[in-house]
Amino acid sequence: MTLRKSISHPELLVGSNGSIYLSTTGQRINLIKDHGTTMRGHMIAYRYNGKIKQLSVLRLVFEAHIKKAKIQTNDYVETIDGNDYNPDASNLTYGSRYRKPAKKTKVDKNGEAYSTWMGIDEVYC
Repeated sequence: MTLRKSISHPELLVGSNGSIYLSTTGQRINLIKDHGTTMRGHMIAYRYNGKIKQLSVLRLVFEAHIKKAKIQTNDYVETIDGNDYNPDASNLTYGSRYRKPAKKTKVDKNGEAYSTWMGIDEVYC
């Protein structure tokens, strides 16, 4: 495991296996699995300068070990094996936007409208 300083959050040291440490104290930050948000994978929550921050572990590892530059909001992180709870640096890659089916309305032979799910709409994460 290699540790690198996070570019967007310099108070954090990010391990290539997904472990996160505070750079000032060396204290390991516990990962949160069931966080109840729409974010995928593990998250961390910690207090820094009087504020509570919540961050995605996948995005932190991607920024520190793959991209090696500040991550932008339009950067999407995908796991190669499909397991969002495997934040290893060798398992991460650039991804595309999440997509969900779009609702389409069709007309049957009797002239009545009904809905089907076809096509895609972009969903931001």
